Amino acid sequence: MSIIFITVEEGGKRQAMLRHEIKYVLTEAQALLLASRIRGLLRPDPYMPSPDGYIVSSLYFDDRADSSYHEKLAGAEHRKKYRVRLYNFDPSFIVLERKVKVGGMIEKHSTPISRPTFERLGAGDFGVLEAESSELAHQVLACARARGLAPKVVVTYRREAYIHPVSNTRITFDKQLDAAWSRERMTGGGDFAFAFPSPGTGESGSVVMEIKYDRYLPAFISAALSHSGPPLAASKYVICRDKLAQLKKYYSC
Repeated sequence: MSIIFITVEEGGKRQAMLRHEIKYVLTEAQALLLASRIRGLLRPDPYMPSPDGYIVSSLYFDDRADSSYHEKLAGAEHRKKYRVRLYNFDPSFIVLERKVKVGGMIEKHSTPISRPTFERLGAGDFGVLEAESSELAHQVLACARARGLAPKVVVTYRREAYIHPVSNTRITFDKQLDAAWSRERMTGGGDFAFAFPSPGTGESGSVVMEIKYDRYLPAFISAALSHSGPPLAASKYVICRDKLAQLKKYYSC
């Protein structure tokens, strides 16, 4: 289980929120069962436009040593992750994010960026962040120059999200996970490959369930999820990097 601080830069103000997070990799059958239970207890997230959910697309960056990738595999207590994210292939709202894990705590920072800025970041040009006013953008720029950040993979999936006011609980089911090399995938174009099955992780049609809450998980929700199995250190970034590496090896033979 992780603890999350979420910080959003908006109008010069920064807001932080302490959150717990638990992840599971489920079979399709398990996901269908648990989702049916959750729908009877939680209401749909207001940002979910239809029962089918919404699309999340993230362009991940890593340094010359692929530190984020290898530190996740090693279960390192200290690690960082950088990405650009948008929803439903719509470039009208794009955010730059950094997620930092220290021990069992995760701090997440987010700031809006323009589409031209996204396009240049997607091409590996971090100099565009010099013109940004946010502290996060300047920190990412410094890291890019010091460690050689570069675009690595686009991760896309369909998310169903449900919420409950008690402990600000939020449960999501991420399915149809796919991986792509090109940033065109962020806006619905380009080639991609479904991430499952991926080497050593999941099976065809696997679903990643995430549970987030503030201070405690309400008992009635915990009971509904009692057959979820053991939580896993599931990283969609790592799963998709592995899938692309698997494809590259296959096509190079």
